[in-house]
Amino acid sequence: MRYKVSQPGSKCHFKNVFYLLFAVTGIFMLTACQPESSRPASEPAQQQSPTPAHADSVNIAGKWQLTELQQQPVDPDNKVFLQFDPAGRVTGYTGCNSLTGTYQLQGSRLSFGPLATTRKACLDETVEPQLLDVLNNVDNISIAADQLSLNRARMAPLARFSRVPAAAEQ
Repeated sequence: MRYKVSQPGSKCHFKNVFYLLFAVTGIFMLTACQPESSRPASEPAQQQSPTPAHADSVNIAGKWQLTELQQQPVDPDNKVFLQFDPAGRVTGYTGCNSLTGTYQLQGSRLSFGPLATTRKACLDETVEPQLLDVLNNVDNISIAADQLSLNRARMAPLARFSRVPAAAEQ
């Protein structure tokens, strides 16, 4: 079977087929990206995940300094901390690098989204690897007075933090 290249002026050009395919794909993409507010009422809106902190959940907003890691006390002069905001963001310092990411708190169940850290070369040994492992494994918290415990199931706390008073947070 031989294919004949169409001559200008003939009825079928591959360019026309390409343009048609391009136009249909473009229309499909535009309708898929349509904002929820412009969708017809007949289309159900997608449910959004619950807000990270609820009124009935424990309040962890604020800055917390590390006091114990994997059942071992940490030097009281350490600068390792986590800071939670009510909007679901977490920032902190691991002893060498800064970290940032998201968290979700539902009741006493805590989970972290992907956490990003800076990549400084740490000359001194730090608690960073152990802390990042804890943040990866924690699934619940408990608070007693101004002490926050990060836990896994019903095991001993993975880490403990003390609340930093608001005046000292700077």
